[in-house]
Parts: sequence; structure tokens; C-alpha cells
Amino acid sequence: MGRDLMLCVDDGGTYVKAALVDAAGRQLALERERNVVRHPRPRAAEVDLEELWQVNCRLVRRLLEGVGEDAGRVAVVAVSGQGKGTYLVDGEGRPVWRGLTSSDARALPYVSAWKADGTDEALYGLVCQGSSAGKPQAQLRWIRDHEREAYDAARWVFSMKDYLNFRLTGVARDGMAAMSTTNLVNLRTLDYDRRLFEAYGIPEAFDKMPPLAWDTELVGGVTDEAARATGLAEGTPVAAGMFDVNASVLAMGVVEPGPVAMICGTHGVNVRLAREPVTDGSVKLNSVFSLPGLYQVEEGYPGSTGSLEWVLDQLFDRDAEEGLYERVSEMVAGVDPRDSRVVFLPLLSGWRDAKLATGAFLGLRADTGKAELLRAAYEGAALFHAVQMGHLLAGCEPPERIRMAGGATRSRVWVQTFADVLQVPIEVVEGDEMGVRGLAITASVAAGVHGSVEEAVRAMVRPGSVVGPDASLADVYAGKLGTFASAIETMGPLWERLQ
Repeated sequence: MGRDLMLCVDDGGTYVKAALVDAAGRQLALERERNVVRHPRPRAAEVDLEELWQVNCRLVRRLLEGVGEDAGRVAVVAVSGQGKGTYLVDGEGRPVWRGLTSSDARALPYVSAWKADGTDEALYGLVCQGSSAGKPQAQLRWIRDHEREAYDAARWVFSMKDYLNFRLTGVARDGMAAMSTTNLVNLRTLDYDRRLFEAYGIPEAFDKMPPLAWDTELVGGVTDEAARATGLAEGTPVAAGMFDVNASVLAMGVVEPGPVAMICGTHGVNVRLAREPVTDGSVKLNSVFSLPGLYQVEEGYPGSTGSLEWVLDQLFDRDAEEGLYERVSEMVAGVDPRDSRVVFLPLLSGWRDAKLATGAFLGLRADTGKAELLRAAYEGAALFHAVQMGHLLAGCEPPERIRMAGGATRSRVWVQTFADVLQVPIEVVEGDEMGVRGLAITASVAAGVHGSVEEAVRAMVRPGSVVGPDASLADVYAGKLGTFASAIETMGPLWERLQ
């Protein structure tokens, strides 16, 4: 049958997944492992770079061993990962420090200072986005000031997936789309801009940035060393890969302005595409999409459906519970939203306009039980997205439907909750692993399996089921949304005191 399979590794904030995908978008095999993210200090979210590489190697080996002779059909390897965060290696390719994920917020004081002294405003015309503690411009400054030896030893600054590509190929490249989210790329010239590095106090880092590559390019071939570690054939082409958000958006068939995509996972992300960046301040992030000529307009922050994992850890013995997610959905379905008064703020990693924000259950009573807490967790994630959708769609016509991907799509009850909160039909695009499929789309183009992204989308993406809202709950959830937003506003002074 020739070489017609895409081997895709999606390094998510919660799980790392490796899959084989064919030219029709069918997932032939999947392996997964929990991603190890450590929190050794307040606001820290770190990964061990060697450990991350070994997780990827194990998954690829298991995948190839499981498919037997089909392993010879692999046309290309591609990796996706978080678009922000900071991963440093020296000239020999050795990690010089721990990897900081996009959830790491230790650099928050720098961000606050840049907002206060006008740096953010002065640079907005170049980057079309504000600063964030999870971006490398802030994290590099923190490393420069607190771990100068590691900063000086670094030869390359990578995003997560570009670090993994480097381990596969020995070639240093950074993805255009991924790096466009970092405040280090000029969104008008689509290249690094020395003025940005100087303004952020990291001028040395300008020369540590690898050349940029579009998602549909090949960046190298699997080295002999990587082949031994992964079981891949030496020389197998490696695609540039994708920023995980772009991958999910593409997997939902969004390739032009108009449709709205909502990704519910460790991060809650809400996206639409535009021909030009949106610079009126209504949204927090503009970045380059995988297709030249398109920008990704985005509202997102940690605190979406991934927050349920924390809730479940507190309420259940995860190792002893069989079929826990199905049981949780049944418990939630048993609580009428009209009767539930508990509100959950899933702000375990901060909030859009209050980076010191913390999570909370509000409205607890002596008779509050697990089912009501779980209903609040389901609703909290949906309310979290509803607030951000208000920013994303400011000045736009309401969408006819919202395309949804992420962990919540496995629960019909949760999808219905989103539809009821947003009062918009939700289209659940067919397939469980959107990041994997989106990655396979651009990889298939890089390898020549498909001639263009549009052709690949037509072949690999299928319409999904649509869940409509219950109109009788519109006022109920409008009230809950008001309570949710008021709670965030009211909690502001308390968050300062809780630090």
C-alpha cells in the first residue's frame, strides 16, 4: 500500500498521545500516557525535558510494535504541543534547565511591570497581544534573572513540540504558528523582531531563536539515535508539527473566517479566524494560523474541563473507581440545574484579567452532596467559556453553531450543559482526538499524501452530531452566568490577600 500513514504525537497538558492516522483521517491505533507536570513551588508548572522525550519514545515504540507490518507504511512523523512555554537546550542538544509549561506563572511580576510601565502598550502594534506569564518572553526574563547560568548556556529556545522535533531530527527549527503566540514574533513581518527582545530585557535570546517553519513544511529526518530510541526507521521525514490549539481547530474543519471553535481541555480555548488581527482590545490573543494569510483570534486560559480532574481527585479514589466518568455523568444528570445553587470557579491557574485568581466552590450548605458539586464543576467549565465567548464575539454576529472538541465531548450530559449555558447549538465533530487529526492534516500535506490543507480537510474531517440548547433553561443559566461573573469581580481583593 506504500507509505500513506501519519504517525502523530500530541503532547497535551494532561496526556501524551501517539496515533497512526490514514489519508482518510481514520485513527488506526492509539497509545497514551499521563503527562508528568510538576508543581514544586507556587505558580510553577514544570516538565523534565528528558522525561518528556522518553514518554514520547515509549509511546511511539508501543504504537509501532502494536501495528506490526503496518509500521512500514509511515510516511511522516509529526508532533504537536503547547504553543507557549520555554524549553532550552545547549549547543549539544542537552537540556540546560527544566521546561516551563504555558501554565507556569512564576514570571507574573514581570508581566505586571510591563503593563504598568507601558511596555505592553508600546509593543502591541508589533505583537497584537498582551504579555502573559506563560509565554517565553516573560519566562526567559525570569530565567535570565534567577538562573543566569542556564540562560547563558542555552543555544536554542524551543516550544514543546519544537524541542521534540529537535530530538527526532537534530535540526533546530521553531514553528511559525507556535512562536507567533509568544510575543517574540512581529505579527506584521512574520519574523522575530530584535526590538521585542530588547524591550523585554532579554536581548541575548534573539540569537538563540531557530529559523521559523510553517506547519506544512518538513524540518528533517529521524536520526540514527532517535530511530534506536523510538523504533522509527532512520530518515523518516519529520513535519514541522503544530501548536496544539491550531491542530484542534483544523481538525474541526475550520479553514476560513466564520465558524467558531471551542476547545475544552486543560486550557479552555475559543477561536475564530480572521484576515487581519483584531486590535481593538476585545480579545487577548492574535496569532498566525497554519495557513498563510489567516490569523487565529483567540480567547483562552487554563480552567476549562481539565479542572474536573482536580475535582475528581478530591472526591474519589481514582484507582479504585471503575467507569468513573460514566458514573459522574449520571450523577450530574440527576441534578436539575434549576435546583442547584452551587457555583464552581475553575480558576486553578488564574483568570483572564486576574492572574492571582484561585478556584472556589461557592454556595455550599450542610446538605450539599457530591452530585451537586459535580454539577457545579460541569457548569463552571461551561460558564468559563461563556464569559470568554463574550469577548471573542464582541461586534460579531452570533454564530449559528459552535464546533466543540476536547474531553467534555465524551459526555453527552456535559455537551448539553454547554449548549444550555451558551444557548447555541453545539456541533461535536466526529472523532475523539482532535489534536491528533489536525496534526495529521498538516503532516499529510508536508509528506505529499494530500496536495493542500483544504484537500486534506475534505478527506479527513466529517461533520459531527449537533446538540441543541434547552430554551427553558436560558434564564436559569443567564442568572448563573451573572453570579459567576460577579463572583470573579467580587473576589478580586480576596485573591490578593490569599497569596
